[in-house]
Amino acid sequence: MPQKIKLKRVNYAYDRLKADILASVMAPGYQAPEPEIADLLGMSRTPVREALIRLQTEGMLDLVPRRGALVKGLSSADVREIHEVLAGLESELCINLAMRGFSLAEIDACNELMAEMSQAEEAADFTRWLEKDLELRTKLFELHGNGRLERTSRLMLDQLYRGRLALLNEVGKVDVSHEELKTVLAAVYAGDGLRAGQLAASYRKQACDVLIERLEEADLLYV
Repeated sequence: MPQKIKLKRVNYAYDRLKADILASVMAPGYQAPEPEIADLLGMSRTPVREALIRLQTEGMLDLVPRRGALVKGLSSADVREIHEVLAGLESELCINLAMRGFSLAEIDACNELMAEMSQAEEAADFTRWLEKDLELRTKLFELHGNGRLERTSRLMLDQLYRGRLALLNEVGKVDVSHEELKTVLAAVYAGDGLRAGQLAASYRKQACDVLIERLEEADLLYV
């Protein structure tokens, strides 16, 4: 099989499985042997196995000998570590973007996403709010221009999105507010990257404590 075709199939399997994990279609505790997952996707086992290995390295699942893939849940330690990593990455991001500056088109794009988040909040459309929050934060890391930083941040943001979506599916709502992000971006736009980074780190700690509390209340934290 040509390498490009093989890679395309692996990426397809990876995208499908990751989407199902993030959306809790394959919720924490879901377990299935590789042949069953391959049949589910209508694919051969080889690209599916490579996709599962990628997801294992990202902390989404474990590959258990003779038992297949086991989707992992988030522990309180996971949530804290993810927020700590993001606090560091976002501080660096704020400093970089403040020095770099924004074009009018980039500011307009960010403001448009903010407006969509406001609309979703007013409509109590929490799923859409989470999607737009993820989209905006991902876009900001893309603007940084560091591919490794972007990929690392996306892994962390995806894990948080998964935890918050699981909470939404369980209790019907999540804490949503982007006023903090507005404040951070205002400092970045003003060129004060240090203050923006400090604010972002402070907000991350608050968000971490709230999310752990909500997940504990809903019995959604795993050991």
